[in-house]
Amino acid sequence: MQSRVRGLLGELFNWSIGGRGAIHDQPQPGGSVNEPRGAFDSHGAPVAPSSVYLSQFCDRLGMQAVSNIGY
Repeated sequence: MQSRVRGLLGELFNWSIGGRGAIHDQPQPGGSVNEPRGAFDSHGAPVAPSSVYLSQFCDRLGMQAVSNIGY
């Protein structure tokens, strides 16, 4: 499922990949209609890599650079 919301900058897409916790449907503050959920992929299951940022950082600067920042 993929939700498409029309915003000021065009269509917006909400994604959750490998998320944890309960999924709650709720309206925006002051509203009465639930907002579109978005897309949930692998909800409740770990995904790899666990951090796209750290994966890209490692690709660019190497594993030693990742270790240098505490990971």
